[in-house]
Amino acid sequence: MSKILELKSIENFLGFHFLVKDYQRGYKWTATEVRQLLDDLNEFEPKENEFYCLQPIVIKADNDKKELIDGQQRCTTIYLILQYLGQHLFDITYQTREQSAEFLNEIATLNLSGEWNDWVASHSKKDNVDNYHFFQAYRAIQNWFAEKSEDEKSHFLEKLLSKTKVIWYEVTGEIDSIELFTRINSNKIPLTEAELIKALFLIALTDTSTQREWVVAQQWDKIENELEEDEFWYFITANIPPATPIDYIFSLSKVVKKQENYQGEYPIFNAYYNAYKNAKNKKQWVETQWNEVRNNFLTLKEWFKDFEYYHLVGALIHLGYNINTIFDLKLQSNSKIAFKEALKAEFTKIIGSFGNNLENVYYNSGKERKALLLFNIISILQSEENAYRFPFNKFKTMNWDIEHIHAIATDTNNKDVQKAWLRENKEYISGTLRKEIEDMLSQKEIEEEKLSSLVEKVTNELSEKGFDNDNINDISNLTLLDSGTNRSYKNIIFPLKRMRIIEEDKKGTFIPLCTKNVFQKYYTPNASDLSIWSKEDKENYRQSIITTFNTFVNNGK
Repeated sequence: MSKILELKSIENFLGFHFLVKDYQRGYKWTATEVRQLLDDLNEFEPKENEFYCLQPIVIKADNDKKELIDGQQRCTTIYLILQYLGQHLFDITYQTREQSAEFLNEIATLNLSGEWNDWVASHSKKDNVDNYHFFQAYRAIQNWFAEKSEDEKSHFLEKLLSKTKVIWYEVTGEIDSIELFTRINSNKIPLTEAELIKALFLIALTDTSTQREWVVAQQWDKIENELEEDEFWYFITANIPPATPIDYIFSLSKVVKKQENYQGEYPIFNAYYNAYKNAKNKKQWVETQWNEVRNNFLTLKEWFKDFEYYHLVGALIHLGYNINTIFDLKLQSNSKIAFKEALKAEFTKIIGSFGNNLENVYYNSGKERKALLLFNIISILQSEENAYRFPFNKFKTMNWDIEHIHAIATDTNNKDVQKAWLRENKEYISGTLRKEIEDMLSQKEIEEEKLSSLVEKVTNELSEKGFDNDNINDISNLTLLDSGTNRSYKNIIFPLKRMRIIEEDKKGTFIPLCTKNVFQKYYTPNASDLSIWSKEDKENYRQSIITTFNTFVNNGK
């Protein structure tokens, strides 16, 4: 499937034959909608190189006809206006009823007047729902032009033909019309907001003397290319990139923010389109809008390149902040220093929700992921070297889990979990207890009571070896690990998990800084036994998190 996207003047419809197939609803515009279009066109007084822009018409080439997939209401209304003004520029055929096609094509010769019920009483063969709507629209056109002079009609016709353009989207190739129609109405049509905005901007900027439209097109392409880089994209948003990531940059503009509650199709484009229609100097308006878009993009790039901005902004984005909130903080700050302080203040608010001793942070509290991400980010900011940057792209795409540093079979109601825990950890158990584990795991049917009893015995054995099995869901026993690695390791105890994480790190798998520190016992001074995660280790780890947060809150770093 290929597509053509361009702005097409109404006068370029000359000789076209549009077809509206029977799977579509009929013509439904009311007199109010017809008058609104007429009023808008009438009020528009174009200056040099300006034009009135109608919303998209989607076309599928069908031999010598052009099938109207979307935009039949606008196209039919324009046809009716031209018929009234004595211009048979193009044809439209509605496939639903032969009488409807005939009525539409001869409507200017029928001397329509009065109300539908009166007229159809003497033209009973014309009585159907399509003709009713054609009649009402045409009568609205007659009434609207009734008080216009011939000069006014001529001026209106000139504007309609040469100064009115539609965004023309033509699809060619093997694609089923009904499928295309369905995709349009379920917002799956491959026509994007960015394509529509680009057509609007570039045509408005057409000026062969300065080639300004070429410059904007080059800048546009550069922005699109840079937004395709994962490292940059996942710094500015935690969402998977859409088909055209530049839509995200357009969504930051003042024009779009004013219409942020718009629920219709193409909300970003419609925000621009509505503002464009009302702009007195359209070329200057487009220049202003494009400069804002480009400046917003360059601001994001500046933040991305700056070590401190990168971590402050990126962390807030992945903590659920909207990029518009970040821009608002920037606007409220009178300097770069003030802006950074404002970003840090947001960190402080979040840290405050954890409690003085992190008592509000535990497994499934809803705060543990935030606390561990901030611990990593602040640790990086507090490092003396700025060589390491937290990879927000991997943080998003690798689906990070909360990992128990030392795991026990906590789900005592799930036999599969208990068996997996015993299977993974039996190699750290010796003697008769290990033999007991092997014997039980070899059985096809295991009694629940015996399984739970064995799990308890193994847990006690590990405790005697120095493993701390208390407060297993406390923040002091949690760290970040990607879901793939975590699913593989989640049931094993500390020494085995440590060995496997070291192996993954050697292979180049990304392991967060603080997760590596945990399994290297970085937070325990003079750590002598690397094979257990003891009560002392847990307390040192907890205190390191508290100290890191307190230092940041008090010193801003």
